[in-house]
Amino acid sequence: MLKLRILLYFLCFLFLLPFFGRSQQFICDGNFYLSLSETDQQSVFFRVTINAAGNVEFTSLPVGASGATINSIGYRITDNFIYGLDPLSFDFYRIDNSGAATYLTTIAGLNTSHLYVAGAITPDGSHMVILGKTLQPEKYDVEIVMLNLDDYSINTIPLITTSTGGTPEINCADIAFDPITGILYGNDREAQRLVTFDYNTGVVDDTTFPAGNVAYNIGAMFFDAFGTLFGYGAAEGDDFQAKFFRFNKNNGTSVLVTSGPEASGNDGCSCPYTVRLNKTVNPEITTPCTEVEYVFTIANSSGIEQTGINFQDLMPPELTITEIIRNPYTGNVVDPIGTNEITITDMTIPLGIDSIIVKVEVSEEAEGIYKNQARVDNLPLGLGTFTISDNPRTIFQQDSTLLTVLPVSQDPTNRVDSICGEGTLELIPSFEGMSYEWSDGSTDASLTVSTAGMYTVITDVGCFTIIDTFDVFQAPLLEVELGEDIELILGDSVLLEPYVSEFNVSYLWEETPDSSLNCTICPTPYARPFVDSEYTLTITDLFGCTASDQLRIDVLREEGIYVPNVFTPNQDGFNDLFFIQGKDGIKVNEFHIYNRWGNKVFESFDSVVNDSSHGWNGMFRGKLQNNGVFAWYAIVEYVDGSVSIIKGDVAIVR
Repeated sequence: MLKLRILLYFLCFLFLLPFFGRSQQFICDGNFYLSLSETDQQSVFFRVTINAAGNVEFTSLPVGASGATINSIGYRITDNFIYGLDPLSFDFYRIDNSGAATYLTTIAGLNTSHLYVAGAITPDGSHMVILGKTLQPEKYDVEIVMLNLDDYSINTIPLITTSTGGTPEINCADIAFDPITGILYGNDREAQRLVTFDYNTGVVDDTTFPAGNVAYNIGAMFFDAFGTLFGYGAAEGDDFQAKFFRFNKNNGTSVLVTSGPEASGNDGCSCPYTVRLNKTVNPEITTPCTEVEYVFTIANSSGIEQTGINFQDLMPPELTITEIIRNPYTGNVVDPIGTNEITITDMTIPLGIDSIIVKVEVSEEAEGIYKNQARVDNLPLGLGTFTISDNPRTIFQQDSTLLTVLPVSQDPTNRVDSICGEGTLELIPSFEGMSYEWSDGSTDASLTVSTAGMYTVITDVGCFTIIDTFDVFQAPLLEVELGEDIELILGDSVLLEPYVSEFNVSYLWEETPDSSLNCTICPTPYARPFVDSEYTLTITDLFGCTASDQLRIDVLREEGIYVPNVFTPNQDGFNDLFFIQGKDGIKVNEFHIYNRWGNKVFESFDSVVNDSSHGWNGMFRGKLQNNGVFAWYAIVEYVDGSVSIIKGDVAIVR
């Protein structure tokens, strides 16, 4: 019997032997992954999450050091592995879910004078797209390398910008594919601008999105299944990359979401080609005996239609489902009306994003915070078999959706409001109700009044009634006047002195487009604009009433410079030198003088106006020039950095 048992163990060992040491695939569940490595050091792979404190957290994959220096990483949906390139040796690796790297090949044909640190794998999993950047004299991306992941052959495509039609001056530390549109995105640190790439033609769109993002150097970019773009990196002025940003693909802006540990020599990737579930509630704060709507948004970015999917949400017992407003996924719906549970089986989820919407009644006894999560089951094994809902209004990942039910006092509430000047005031009850009864007989949800007085409304919210009393009085008419528009010589400043009808007010100055005010909340700030600018002052009194006025300042340039047309170099100490004069702060980058035969008799560089030490004394080749007319021109730079060429004539009179 013992021999038989040993034989069985041996046979099991032989059966399992081929599986030992086999690379284990990732699960495409929307996680973000990061590679960290210093130069010539082994990379370590991390899973990127938001921890309970709301900060970014790196959790290293089990193996720790991968055994190689790897950058330019991408997630391949066709086999659920991460692939990456050593940017110095061009060795190419496959990384499994333990963080271990398997050497595949050395990529032939890459330019040894280029650096390859930004990469992403195409949505169909066929190619890795890698940016090649120059190292001298600047780090600029100049090419796209299409690496075939079947035979490791490459095709190199030069980059061309839409702004110039030529070689770009952009520098992206990472790139990522949008799972919804298939567009390839990067963040250019030179202009702090979101850019997109056409990897078939090499065209870089560097004009659609504005420059000046909050995000600066983004070493890792990630998409989620809903097509939201995130990045981990630095804002301008940061010493290291430790900030997590969210990008708006509609207008190209970025916002700082949270922060995390320092990351250098990093690259990121994700697998957004999956099925994910978001859950929101509207309104998020309510009272008993009201109705709210839950929206369950499902994103299918897996590349194929998903069938046989199950959906379930078990809500707190204080919530009762009254209506399924929308269900685009058909399936078998277990009747949820009058219960707190919705279950749909055998759903078909097509590619794209759509929502189930459910109306829910809040019970009379409800009070406090209610939270729960919905669930989608029966997903393919490679997508994790199931997913739970996330509240997209927080930075946490896959967290519960919160509904706050506030207790309602049935005692009358007294509110004080004011009518501003000759305007009107809209009175709105404290709570949304089923019906309203105002003291003037109106039954509308709000009441607009134009005279002072006491107004009352009784609101029926279903379980009880709420009484609101409004004490309305007439506030004084508020006026502000900035006066006539102003013309100002470039470099000058002006004190803005508004007329204000009331003394006890707050001030808020706004200007477009320049930032020339020395104070934005002062009654009388100084303005020193370099370009034509518009200024708006808004004042607010103690009652919340406001008034505004605008002023325009046009900036004049040439009036800031004076050049004489005669000088007398007779060594009498008066008017012996010819030089450019004007307002302080104007630079004279170049100053040239010619005689009537075209010979240059004088030149000066890198001076400023009113600097007689850079003036002409009338001498040429050691001789004082005779009376005559001499032509001159100068290149001047104003205080705003703009440059102009000025020219004229000057006569010597002795």
